[in-house]
Amino acid sequence: MTSLAARRWLSLLLAFLGPILVLLVWEILARTETINPLFFPPPTSLEATARGLISSGQLWDDIRISMLRVGAGFLIAAIPGVLIGMLMGLWWPVRAVISPIA
Repeated sequence: MTSLAARRWLSLLLAFLGPILVLLVWEILARTETINPLFFPPPTSLEATARGLISSGQLWDDIRISMLRVGAGFLIAAIPGVLIGMLMGLWWPVRAVISPIA
């Protein structure tokens, strides 16, 4: 095997095993309570909780509510931002007041 081919295989192996190793270390540290499982629960318990939320349908309701909040926040910021930007472009005194000193 050439050096380039060996390096590609090693790179692929590390890319595949890296996340698995991180999850394994996380699981061990959380189970042994080396890290606080209240803040970093083991990945296996997260997976079980995710399955329960998906099967009950609660996850989709929570995602919908979160997306509505994100959309509302975006609109709350975008509408005045666009209006102020238009005023800055159309009326120089507004631009002079709002623009940073350059």
